[in-house]
Amino acid sequence: MEAQREPKYIYEIYPGKSRTLLWGHIVTGKDHWAFGVTLLLLHAPIVLFAVFVCPYLYINISPALIYIFAYIYLICVLSMFKTSWTDPGILPRNLDPTPPVEHERHAPNSSEEEEGDNQYMYHPTFPIPRDVRVNGIVTKLKYCDTCRIYRPPRCSHCRQCDNCVENEDHHCIWLNNCVGRRNYRYFFAFILSATLLCFYVFSFSLAHLILYMKSNQETIGENFSFLDSILANPVSLVLVIYTFVFEWSLGGLTVYHLYLVSKNMTTHEQIRSAVSTRETINPFDFGGIWTNCYHFISRPRPRSHIDWTGIIPADEDEVVPINPSRAV
Repeated sequence: MEAQREPKYIYEIYPGKSRTLLWGHIVTGKDHWAFGVTLLLLHAPIVLFAVFVCPYLYINISPALIYIFAYIYLICVLSMFKTSWTDPGILPRNLDPTPPVEHERHAPNSSEEEEGDNQYMYHPTFPIPRDVRVNGIVTKLKYCDTCRIYRPPRCSHCRQCDNCVENEDHHCIWLNNCVGRRNYRYFFAFILSATLLCFYVFSFSLAHLILYMKSNQETIGENFSFLDSILANPVSLVLVIYTFVFEWSLGGLTVYHLYLVSKNMTTHEQIRSAVSTRETINPFDFGGIWTNCYHFISRPRPRSHIDWTGIIPADEDEVVPINPSRAV
């Protein structure tokens, strides 16, 4: 007697290298160690600043500085987890399992000539790309042999996650996820708030050293130097150096993505445009910097293409269905 097959959840059977947590409510990558390193790099200076600098700022300057610091930190850490734990826009598979194939003519060999009068033979090579028009500009849709679909415009196949992702910008190993249409805004909020946090910690750690020196000069005398202030507060110096280094890298990344937002481009599109020898028009440009920025800020986040918490009945094939609330 054949055993009855039990129903399965979508997140249990979906192919690819993405990982799901909490029964499909969280979609992330497989590089958990890198995400742990990012958490450590973020929270180590935060804890040191909160323990060694914040009490001095609270007493000697204003409690408002602590509240502002906590607000920026919350935005940073929440946007970090939202980027890492959100489905970036993974597309369903097997939507085009049998694409039309282009054939190539080959000259026959001697044995083939004896078999018939055919002068040439045809051999399948690769699926034929599809052409679509985006704002009057012809865009080719390439076929993905892994996902077995024609990738929509701006979609790329991520090798790390082994999924086709809508509007994929890049795969961020440090946030352990792809950055695509559904989590790009969270990613931008993370790098922007992280840059502000670095600048905030750098500025007030340096202010701590200077104010501590001046206050002791008034009580002890002019002999109390800046070096003495550093020796009395070595953690503040460590924070100044640490945040100064990371501020340049995070600030440069933020400025770069601010440029991409102003052009309504992804990193893949910008790189292809930079290496291209001919001028290309961006069909996704809304016509201006402010219009692109407004679209980036105001557009709603689309629903996931895949119903990760959905169930495959026992009597059906294990095929990943499209999210019924999402039109593809």
